[in-house]
Amino acid sequence: MITTRKHILVVDDNPANRELLEEVLQPQGYDVTLVASGAECLDHVASHHVDVVMLDVMMPGMDGFEVAVALRANPETQTIPILMITALSDTQDRITGIECGCDDFISKPFDRDEVLARTRSMIRMTGVRDEQINETSAEIAAMRRQLEAARRVQEALYPDAVPAIDGFDIWGHNLSSLEVSGDYYDIIAGDEANGRAIFAIADVSGKGAPAALLASSLHAALHSQALDPDFDVVTATETLNRLVALHSPGAIFATMLIGELVPLEGAVRYVRAGHELPCLVDRHGNVSRPVHGGGVLGIDPNMRYPAAEITMEPGELLCLYTDGVTDAEDERGRPFGVERLEGVLASLRDRTAEEAGNAIVRAVESFSADRVDDMTFIVIRRTGRER
Repeated sequence: MITTRKHILVVDDNPANRELLEEVLQPQGYDVTLVASGAECLDHVASHHVDVVMLDVMMPGMDGFEVAVALRANPETQTIPILMITALSDTQDRITGIECGCDDFISKPFDRDEVLARTRSMIRMTGVRDEQINETSAEIAAMRRQLEAARRVQEALYPDAVPAIDGFDIWGHNLSSLEVSGDYYDIIAGDEANGRAIFAIADVSGKGAPAALLASSLHAALHSQALDPDFDVVTATETLNRLVALHSPGAIFATMLIGELVPLEGAVRYVRAGHELPCLVDRHGNVSRPVHGGGVLGIDPNMRYPAAEITMEPGELLCLYTDGVTDAEDERGRPFGVERLEGVLASLRDRTAEEAGNAIVRAVESFSADRVDDMTFIVIRRTGRER
């Protein structure tokens, strides 16, 4: 006799068969529900917990094979064990039943001992399934807690506040598609003597925890170099490239752009390591994309990176972004693209850096059906009186 009552659903259009199975199962302590059709079966499992379904093959309307397929197609019922009721000689029914997802078979005419043995077997299957589900749920919950902790750690890496840089208005933002992001941006106050500032944006290949770990390593390595009063964007980039190439597993790599603002000159000196081309918007709304730079970080530890320099005029805007912006797709699979980004930027020449950045975010999110990649931005505007 079982000690924990299990719920058996018997599905058969023949009243005599239903009553016979109930007479065999109920005295053994099972809760037995009898229904006469496939539609009733699906309605019942939608609102009740069922441990085993006993399912006749030949029924009017929806036959047993169709019911089995429907049960397996529904995530809520796909793991319920199915005992299909067949005639002893119906080999083809058994083959079709296996293909439809049935777990075992009961032969007609019924043998009491066979019915009970196969039912107990299915109940054991249910117990193993429930244990596995519970273990998996616990593992998922633990993983979610770890990812949430990792997310909080990563958020702490982003600048709390943008340092005040004379003559420049700066905004940065990250939007992650998962709990943790493979994108990274930073804005670091430089040497107080000259008022310089260091900024960086990066995109690590892949998603999730591995990409986030490398992004965190880039953050730590860049900050350690930014403390040097002789900081140089070329040296910093080449150091980070060796770090990624020598210490990252497999084919992981990163694109990155590291720059330095020189406020007295209105200059932006930067190195681009395979990253998206920056967009420079002049005060008339014209957008240019300076083409300059080297390969991605992590492929060749000895790669050399040339520096480029832009002199920004008052009123001009520089936009840096990761490819999650231009790769964002609408419901028809069309990408947001560089041209659409340039069109948005051209309309933002009179906005603050924060207003411009938020306008880009709204444009991408309005266009994209679902964000599947991280998106990160840095917007830099040169302030001051126009010449």
